[in-house]
Amino acid sequence: MLHLLELARFCLASISAYDRYFVDVIFNALSWCLNAYRLVEFAAACRRACYLGFGFALCLSSAFNLHYLTLLSCISHFSCLAEMVLRAPFVRWACIKNPSPTSPRAALFYLETAEGNRVSCALAIRGPTNRITYTALGAFVDEYHEILPLGGVVRWRFRSIFGQWLDGLLYHSFLLCSEEGVNNAWHLNYVVPAETAKWPSCLLPADGTSTWIVLRHGFRAWPVEIINFEFCEGWDTFCKVHALHVEFKVIMSCERKWIFHTAIIDQNDRELVFQWSGPNPQWREFHAPPVNLRTACLPSAVAKQQTMLKFGFWYLPGQMLRVECEALLNEVFHVFDLEDMVIHMADRTWEIKIQDLKLDVAEFEQFWSALNMQLLDYLLIIMLPNAEFQVIVFDTDNEIEKMYAWF
Repeated sequence: MLHLLELARFCLASISAYDRYFVDVIFNALSWCLNAYRLVEFAAACRRACYLGFGFALCLSSAFNLHYLTLLSCISHFSCLAEMVLRAPFVRWACIKNPSPTSPRAALFYLETAEGNRVSCALAIRGPTNRITYTALGAFVDEYHEILPLGGVVRWRFRSIFGQWLDGLLYHSFLLCSEEGVNNAWHLNYVVPAETAKWPSCLLPADGTSTWIVLRHGFRAWPVEIINFEFCEGWDTFCKVHALHVEFKVIMSCERKWIFHTAIIDQNDRELVFQWSGPNPQWREFHAPPVNLRTACLPSAVAKQQTMLKFGFWYLPGQMLRVECEALLNEVFHVFDLEDMVIHMADRTWEIKIQDLKLDVAEFEQFWSALNMQLLDYLLIIMLPNAEFQVIVFDTDNEIEKMYAWF
């Protein structure tokens, strides 16, 4: 009996976190079924038995100088099948490194939901020259084809490109699980010190529940957790990557819960452009835009094209917005040889004549009067590729888009 106990301890000690992960994923599904029938102890016993069996197999492979990569391949295949149905979006990806420095399989990559459910998705393969390549698991590609980015690529040489593929999986999982029911398409968030950062109170309840959103900027995406209006996991990463500072503004737009396109506006009210800014041809939309959402402009209409310019203005009494627009757009008027500044807002359009790079005073005043801007309202102006302009007005008190009668 003592010999059996020693053998069991040796087998368990042989299992690394890399190997133990495969067993855990398989038994997550089995445990859920057994727990439903109040067989908790039996589920735990099954898991321990599998640890022993797996450890014993590793000991045998070591004793007989056998390679157990085939065994790992089989288990990684079944680990994908353990969570075939996607009921919640994936909020993070990570990897488990293989402790063996000589194994061709250097690491296993997985996706994880907020509840902690994991799904294996790819392997890092070490080549003869010690170069690492990344390969998607065949079982994952077959079962989760609905969240795969466009293009069909399943092997990568560069970690950064592979990381973009993983980000695409997170984003598409949010798309697949998204719902209708958004009341406001555009939101304005002021960047403040991290300890006081708040989410617009009109969007989510303050009942202590955790809600995950995804912030998309260009061809990258960051899942962020919101609890009681406060930014939690993921927000620090988003801020660090974009080098956000106090007085910056994050313009967030959405059409479905809870997927947000973002634009970063600096302290001078000009948009910041990053290497990953712009549309992503490998990412897709699963749903048609809502037809009953009141807004100056559907976010998808802007996100599908590379906007040429974004800038904003606070409204203050006595502000000469026309003069500021002329100064900022002087080069645009000249390069495109524009005869009119065409401004769209929902179903309404203003055509303001341009002469000698100056806006017609009377026609601009008609546009400005229609907006009925209040103190500290924020006007966002977007220049589209056709050299026409889209405007959105934010109610600063509520940090959401201001509604007009013609929406």
